[in-house]
Amino acid sequence: MKPPGWTAVRWFASNQAFAAVLAGGLTLVAKLRPIMKSTLPGPLLALYQRCGSLYYGALRAFIRAYAAHHMRRGSPGRVYRIPGRDCQMWLPIFLGKTVAQRRFGMYEPWTYSVCDRIAKRGMTVVELGACYGAFTIHLSRLVGPTGRVYAFEPLPRYFAILSQNVALNELENVECINQAIAPPGTEIVYFDRDATSPYGSLGKISGYQYPTQSVVPGASKERRDAVPCTTLRNFIASRSISVDLLFMDVEGCEVGVLADIEPFLGVGETQPIVYMETHAQFCGALDLERMHSLFTDRGYSIEVIGRHWLCIPPADETVCE
Repeated sequence: MKPPGWTAVRWFASNQAFAAVLAGGLTLVAKLRPIMKSTLPGPLLALYQRCGSLYYGALRAFIRAYAAHHMRRGSPGRVYRIPGRDCQMWLPIFLGKTVAQRRFGMYEPWTYSVCDRIAKRGMTVVELGACYGAFTIHLSRLVGPTGRVYAFEPLPRYFAILSQNVALNELENVECINQAIAPPGTEIVYFDRDATSPYGSLGKISGYQYPTQSVVPGASKERRDAVPCTTLRNFIASRSISVDLLFMDVEGCEVGVLADIEPFLGVGETQPIVYMETHAQFCGALDLERMHSLFTDRGYSIEVIGRHWLCIPPADETVCE
């Protein structure tokens, strides 16, 4: 059963003028938030935060309806100004809720906060699973012109959007790479353009069974995209770089990535900060335990943030404060 007022929410979701006003309001809220936190006395700050919670609850309902509206219409993708994020992105708005969240700057707000804490000027960042580039853009701005972001996205259709969004925002310190990070010996992975979800193809890399097919039955070879693979260790060696921050969302492939770079995790100054989404639905409790031990045995501290781990080496423990 839909909650009271759902019909009104759906009407507002279909109204582009209202969406534009809401986006402007979100930008204003983002600018006012630090001012309010630093100037309001305790009781007023508590009231402000309570009102904010109610506002964001209503906003989440709006975004769900907004996503459903554009999915039904099959609305074409286009460029949006992202409120509160000071950027613009081309987004395939017909693809559902997580895209709508990005359109309003509401996708994983905790990850933006973590980036603000850990990404510093001049850092070298390797981002695995950049998708449409929302965090690529943010990381690029944080590390500045003396820093560098290597953004990997293996899925060709996502990579095209990532490249477009990097160009839209004129990010000269970002290199987009259409390769899959895979175990040694894996040279190519195929992605089926007709598959409802592309992640089934990652089973060749992770070794896990995904709930979606990697290839649509009867699909021709012409509909499959061959994407080259490399190991992260080989990439680091080929560029002669030292990675300061490893940022990854790789749908269960994180186990293999960490196994490959294990030597880097235990060597003093070369230990990178690692921020990663864990995918217990794919890798299971045993692999999560192994990954946890991989870090803690090497002196890392782990902060659990929802399904994400922020793994801090001893030399960088101050970023956890």
